[in-house]
Amino acid sequence: LAVTAGSLDNGGTLLGGEALTLTADGALTNTGRLLTPGAAVLTAASVVNAGEGQAGRLQLTSGALANTGTLAVNGGAWLTLDGLDNRGTLSALGDLTVTGTDLHNAGRLAARGALTLSGNYGGAGELYSEGALGLRGAALVNDGGRWQGETLAVTADRLDNRGTVTGLTALTVTTAGTLTNTGRLEGRRLALTA
Repeated sequence: LAVTAGSLDNGGTLLGGEALTLTADGALTNTGRLLTPGAAVLTAASVVNAGEGQAGRLQLTSGALANTGTLAVNGGAWLTLDGLDNRGTLSALGDLTVTGTDLHNAGRLAARGALTLSGNYGGAGELYSEGALGLRGAALVNDGGRWQGETLAVTADRLDNRGTVTGLTALTVTTAGTLTNTGRLEGRRLALTA
């Protein structure tokens, strides 16, 4: 199923039997269900999801994503954004890669594979990976949330941690500038460079 529009507002169910491609010059708003067992490709100036999305794979490209709903992917997910405001759940059974300018998470980002975030990050939400969790950005702020991976690598100009950061087997934190920790940094092996 392929839909191209100036803007798209879905309050029902869009089902792609093999794939789902949605392209909007303006806003793509979903308060219903977006479903496909194959690849979902979503491209829009802005995306608002207050509903449900399920796909085998996900490629999402947008100026801004505001998510208060659920996006669940059975494989890998790749999100390229200027801004992210996540207050819902984004999960992948494969790898989850989020690349953006300003990323705010008050919800949950989770991957069974690797979870990789690139961009300025802030919020009290959860970051969880059963594999490698990696964050890279100029300013990273954990405002009372929990970051956990089998391994966890943080690279930033500035890190402000007021929550819990756990690398089960290894935690590596590298800051070019300031590392401020009023929370917990945990790992079987711990390497801090600031």
